[in-house]
Amino acid sequence: MTGVQTCALPICFPVTIRSTIIVDFGNISGGGANISISTTPPGISTSAGSLWWDSNNGDLKIYYSDGDSQQRIDANGGSQALAIISDSSPAGYGVTSSGTLWWDSTYGVLKVYYDDGDSTQWVDANSGAYINFWVGNSAGIHTLGNVGVGTTTPTEKLQVNGQLSIDGNVSYGTTTFTTSSTAQVGIHSALATATYRSVEYTIQATEGTNFHTTKIIALHDGTTAYHTEYGSIFNNVGVPTYNVDVSGGNIRLLATPASASTTNLKVTYNGIKV
Repeated sequence: MTGVQTCALPICFPVTIRSTIIVDFGNISGGGANISISTTPPGISTSAGSLWWDSNNGDLKIYYSDGDSQQRIDANGGSQALAIISDSSPAGYGVTSSGTLWWDSTYGVLKVYYDDGDSTQWVDANSGAYINFWVGNSAGIHTLGNVGVGTTTPTEKLQVNGQLSIDGNVSYGTTTFTTSSTAQVGIHSALATATYRSVEYTIQATEGTNFHTTKIIALHDGTTAYHTEYGSIFNNVGVPTYNVDVSGGNIRLLATPASASTTNLKVTYNGIKV
């Protein structure tokens, strides 16, 4: 055991260990390797394996020397990749290195820093498909584009191709139908009578320059459907007439066009479950 005193500061530090320890303005060394804490690279820590905590940027560096080159590299394997949580785009030494991860706590988005030598930017960590899911006080989707369910080409912020159920009690949807006959046709039959007791339809019919909009409320008892029509509006003449029945276990909306000319029908519906 060796007793020594080191006096790099006005105060001397007596120590008794197997090797000499030097305390030098935040630097500690022993046995060739050093540990330094400072805001700038320390001159004392130039032995292979020496650690330097960059207190200005919060980075841990290790001194590397293989005889051909000497440098300080990040102690996480030299990748200089970090993981950061903040509510704004991070910056600073070691932050903007390829592979650095940033969790945007404002939007709940995970981003990775990308640098190919020609451009540098933060990109979404889900392969750039700019859509992110988060769960906090509420669940949500963060995206700059449109979201489609049952379609790969949504044209609205949320587009559902199929039946949409809300709160377990209501089904809302739209459908279109075109006919060039005066024969009665079924224009909607997607609601099962075992599931839905009643439904409200809003119907828009167009035949040439004739336009007709109306509302229908329908109810069934399992075998027979009942309905009433109200709020009917048209510019020239009513285009079709309507009826409702039960067919194939579904509530069916029927239309009988007034003309054999092409008639386009668009329907929105709200179904209430049994």
